[in-house]
Order: sequence, then structure tokens, then C-alpha cells
Amino acid sequence: MKDLFGNDTSYERTRKATWGVFQIYRQRFNYMTAMGENSCKTCQHRISGDYHNMRYHKCKLQGLSHSENSDIRLRNVCDNFSNGKL
Repeated sequence: MKDLFGNDTSYERTRKATWGVFQIYRQRFNYMTAMGENSCKTCQHRISGDYHNMRYHKCKLQGLSHSENSDIRLRNVCDNFSNGKL
């Protein structure tokens, strides 16, 4: 569908144009719910931090920020999973 100025206004084009860095990372590296034993909970790239009596989990590869948008779920996994400790 085109708007008054001839620009494409389809849902897919509009949605992807507004995606942030973290959504792009998650799509690119197939970030989804884990089906096997591997998960973010056991990945070496996971970082945990406490703030206001809550624990938040972040991924080093995804990038760190103080936003809830960069939080990861421990039950998920991506293509960059690496088991063990650094």
C-alpha cells in the first residue's frame, strides 16, 4: 500500500524500520526458546546484575545497556551459544 507521497506503508516495511539494535540482533542470530539442554542460563556470554533487589540477565554479544530491551530470558538460546566458563 502506498501513502499520499508514494511511499510504501506496508506493515513489514514499517515494523522493520522501527526496530532497534537488540531486535535486529535477535532476528539475525535466531534468538528463540531453547528446545534442548542448551540455553542462555548456561552460556558463557551471559552476565547477571542486581538492581533494586531484582536480578537482570544480559548478553555480552548483544551489547549492554541499562534498558529492559537488552534483557535476555534464561530459557532462550541463540546461534552464538557457547557452553562453559571463560
